[in-house]
Amino acid sequence: MVDIVNASGMSMSNMSFDRYWLESPEFRLHWLIKVYSTPTFIIAGSIGNMTVAAILYRHQLTWQHSICFYMFVYALLNTLVLNLAFGLNWLPFVVRVRHVMEIADWMCRVYQLIFRIITYFPAWIIVAMMVDRVVSPSSSLRHVCTIFVAELVTVFIFIGLVAISIHAMWMYELMNGECYILEPPNFMTIVWPWIAATFYSYIPFVALLTLNVLLCLRWHHIVVSYSVKQHQFTRATLLVSVSYILCNFPILLVNFIDRAQPSWLHAWHNFVRFLVVHEVCQLIGCLHHAITFVIYFSTMSLFRCSLKCHKDTTRQTRDSVTDLEMRALDTSENHQNDL
Repeated sequence: MVDIVNASGMSMSNMSFDRYWLESPEFRLHWLIKVYSTPTFIIAGSIGNMTVAAILYRHQLTWQHSICFYMFVYALLNTLVLNLAFGLNWLPFVVRVRHVMEIADWMCRVYQLIFRIITYFPAWIIVAMMVDRVVSPSSSLRHVCTIFVAELVTVFIFIGLVAISIHAMWMYELMNGECYILEPPNFMTIVWPWIAATFYSYIPFVALLTLNVLLCLRWHHIVVSYSVKQHQFTRATLLVSVSYILCNFPILLVNFIDRAQPSWLHAWHNFVRFLVVHEVCQLIGCLHHAITFVIYFSTMSLFRCSLKCHKDTTRQTRDSVTDLEMRALDTSENHQNDL
């Protein structure tokens, strides 16, 4: 999860603060964390998530099980978050190019809208995955765990995020080369960020905590009711949910402090430390999107077998090519000897 609502009210265009920040030891630590850790997570996570999506699509599981449809969507969203959220913020920091939202005023507004939708979409998909796993063992509710319902839920989540995030189109403006909220203090700039944060983070976080407890309480019933494959799907979903909670709780707490604006945060020496803590917490949130594929491969035999079969197929293909080359070479040598 990435914080995109800065309620601090502290202008980073203040030259004296910029000088204080750039000369502080905290800036060096912040720079090291952002420059070296972020691209590692982006590359590893993108490869892993696209591998998960490819395996689900190749085996046509995306259109057979609702939970696999959610996993497919979640893998794609993780890739988008890693590259469009973390990647686009990392690139200008390293190569000193203009951020895409700083190119034009309309790009500033559109980027803020898309950024919010992509960033907070995965949390609600995990909620949908957990609901699917909680209700699917029940014979009376199993009919809602279909591909059609999964597609419908995904569309509703998207529409809801657009409705909550559309305010960014008129709240943000490009001023002095930076994308800011320039409106005076009013409902949209003071109250609405809290409402948006509630739908973005707080509701899905509480929902996941509740669903995790329910799933654990029903675990014995799930083990008895499910096949081995369905049980693996449930175990993987539970671990993904737990990973999300653990990795995003720090940034959730930091964002709450940022919006609440306690008095101690206005001191510069405290604020620069807060920036470092904020960066570390964002990196922990990035870690979740990067390691989800590890959870799938460690808990589900489907992914391990697919990877093993791919290696075996590659080895057999390579051996076949080698045999053909050797036969061609032998034929050529025999032909030369005949001459």
